[in-house]
Amino acid sequence: MKLEVDIISEELIKPSTPTPPHLRRYPLSLIDQITVHIYAPTLYFYRSTDSGSGGEDLDFALAFKNRLRSTLPDVLSHYPQLAGRPNYASSFINCNDAGVPFREARVNSQLADVVQFAQPDDLNRLFPVELDRFNEELMAVQFTEFACGGVAVASCISHKIADAMTLFSLNNNWAAMARGVKDVFKPHMEGAKIFPAKTMSYDTAMTLVRNRVARRFVFEQSKLEAIRAKYAENQATINQIRPSRIESLSAFVYSRFIAALKHGSAMSNDVSFLINYTVNLRPKMNPPLPHDAFGNYYFNVMIFPSPEMLNTDENCYGLVKQLREETNKINGEMAKKFLNENKDLMETVKDFASKVVNGEIISCAFSSTCRLPLYDVDFGWGRPVWVTFPGLWFKNLVAFLESKDGDGIDAIVHLEEQYMNKLEADEVFLKYAATIPTPSSPLA
Repeated sequence: MKLEVDIISEELIKPSTPTPPHLRRYPLSLIDQITVHIYAPTLYFYRSTDSGSGGEDLDFALAFKNRLRSTLPDVLSHYPQLAGRPNYASSFINCNDAGVPFREARVNSQLADVVQFAQPDDLNRLFPVELDRFNEELMAVQFTEFACGGVAVASCISHKIADAMTLFSLNNNWAAMARGVKDVFKPHMEGAKIFPAKTMSYDTAMTLVRNRVARRFVFEQSKLEAIRAKYAENQATINQIRPSRIESLSAFVYSRFIAALKHGSAMSNDVSFLINYTVNLRPKMNPPLPHDAFGNYYFNVMIFPSPEMLNTDENCYGLVKQLREETNKINGEMAKKFLNENKDLMETVKDFASKVVNGEIISCAFSSTCRLPLYDVDFGWGRPVWVTFPGLWFKNLVAFLESKDGDGIDAIVHLEEQYMNKLEADEVFLKYAATIPTPSSPLA
């Protein structure tokens, strides 16, 4: 469905309190340095209601927008780097209170139709910036009202200074502040001390592979349990702890990804395959970091599937064990050692990106936000009816999100169109995954 978005207004929101001189220089960490110029986004949908925690008599959407607008300056006073501007060559953010774009918009569609029919790429228009383009603004927010009176809140932060976990925590704390909860912000900003920056070039605006389409597939609880049982019963996982939902679902989706590739030139002998799985480092540090520690605290586990897995293990049963073994190896000391001992880290990152762009490496990346409190973002009118991602940056990227009831999982899958067509016609895949329906008539 195509969303026709009317922009009503846009302004720069500045911190409520000027940033003092001693906090005006926010240093980047080593992980910040090697992260590409993209935005980490999230999108929340709220149904119109007559009652809010503040007892406002105003129209729901107007009251919601006013509360967002009035509390954002206080949020930024706790995180002045978000309202600053980058100086990447010198590895710091100038916290100069330049401001965060806040856009108000309207669409003529019904919220219920968007929740039921929208594909990830349809939702990118609900954001005030292009998510895969470098921009000097380090955070941006868009408030969108639907024809029914429901609203969407889209927020994103630059991945150069923080990861998705930071954004989720920030949004939860912002919502708590909006409800009147006191002392919700206790910023932990020690990334540059834990992972000190190095002297390196800043050519991280890498060429992204944009020739892809994004689709949302829904895995209901019964289907997830069937997939999990299938992988638990296989010999490759015997004497192992029962695979988790994400381990088994990752292996299943990867097996269908390989099946989609098998009839094309992608499976030539000159191509290497790689599975990339993102791990949150906060609980793996010693001592563990707060869940809302600000910054980039992620590590990419890289698994090179064996020829046997690619050619004879059509279900990728062996991937479950590999995922568990490799993620269990990750801890803070291991991450520090890897990052510090790789003296040409930026060149390594750039070389890898180049090989992906050129097709020498076919990398499939997985990330999961399951078990995170995404649905706790209550600005005073209740929990969101839907939390999701728009279309993201790369092809061969799979993001897992939990459904509102916590039982099912949405998979946001990004593939080249020819392979997406094969996946959408894959009978094995469709035995477990539900596709998003197409509306029977055009929607506004």
